[in-house]
Amino acid sequence: MNQFNNTIHSIVEITKTIGINEKEIEFLKNPQKTIHVNFPVKLDNDEIVYLDGFRVQHNNKRGPFKGGLRYSSHVDMDEVKLLALLMTLKCSLVDIPFGGGKGGIIINTKDYSDKELERVTRSFVSSICDDIGPNKDIPAPDMYTNSKTMDIATNEYIKKTKNYNFGAFTGKSIENHGLPGRTEATAWGGFVCIRNYFEKLKGMRINISGLGNVGGILGEFLYNEGAIIVCASDSRGTIYSKDGLDYPEIINLKKNKKSVLDYSKAHQTLDNDSYLEVECDLLILSAIEGAINDKNKNMVWASSIIEMANGPINIQENLNDFLKKKFVIPDLLANSGGVIASYLEWDSNLNSKKYTRNDTLKYIDEKITNSFKNSMKTAKLHDLNLKNACIAEAIKNLT
Repeated sequence: MNQFNNTIHSIVEITKTIGINEKEIEFLKNPQKTIHVNFPVKLDNDEIVYLDGFRVQHNNKRGPFKGGLRYSSHVDMDEVKLLALLMTLKCSLVDIPFGGGKGGIIINTKDYSDKELERVTRSFVSSICDDIGPNKDIPAPDMYTNSKTMDIATNEYIKKTKNYNFGAFTGKSIENHGLPGRTEATAWGGFVCIRNYFEKLKGMRINISGLGNVGGILGEFLYNEGAIIVCASDSRGTIYSKDGLDYPEIINLKKNKKSVLDYSKAHQTLDNDSYLEVECDLLILSAIEGAINDKNKNMVWASSIIEMANGPINIQENLNDFLKKKFVIPDLLANSGGVIASYLEWDSNLNSKKYTRNDTLKYIDEKITNSFKNSMKTAKLHDLNLKNACIAEAIKNLT
């Protein structure tokens, strides 16, 4: 059974627990539409190559399909189907008027120049432009795509369709009708979850795995509230200090494209999964899928974990036992700040509204706080862990 079918099975079991008839969620069991395109790209040496791209439109019961576009050599239709399903649940959980979608291109971006990647984006958008649009399906950045990618995609969509509506894509740069606060939106959503659960942030000992646009900024939010960052990991390694790390130095290193291994003050360097054994109040997983798995799950010291990456906990055997021992704020809620901000950007583009950074962060705060509280109530009422309670809340909003 693949992950899509596993997730559907879990949804069915949760549906039974909360007293909803399985027939009411039949529409979740299969995507409404799957798109597979094979499209040409001209390389800098004038060679033509053909790439495979996908777009899955899972469900639009609540509104237009919404979801990221990832560039990765590991993309396949099964992965995109799963992520589109999870976007349906995520948008429903935080009560925004979007359905779930997802897209991807099989490509290793390191093998292509910037000009070639622009042609990749333009050719892919050209091949699917009849299936997307501001009232149909609205892609956004994901793995190895960013605001520049969305600016190019928007430009190509407008050229092809003559529809001068900038709401066809979200996650655009501020200069190209993007949203103030979008950069920190996902991290801010995680911060709101943490603030809603912990009574006091000052003095909390934090372990951060992944210091990119999500984990790095979330660490800044927590550090500014008086939390102590004791452990920090990036793709090259991990550093630890029981007395706390100089987090501003770490952020400065990352801004200059350096590693935590270049950290100058006293610290220990940890190997492999040893960061999981660090004593802390909260473990932030904002790096890779499957960071915690069946092989290393017993190493995890932290009693509280937040999933800022997609699927960083991938335990196949006795997941519920793990979730009974650990309080986990699941990715479905924890990283939803990004799609909430996407809604505001879309609304701004369609209705000529202006939002400030403070407007964006306030709206995310309200949406996530409400969803967090409702999910905690559902968890208590039905004796569910928070992961399953979030799915239950999403199902209730869809039925």
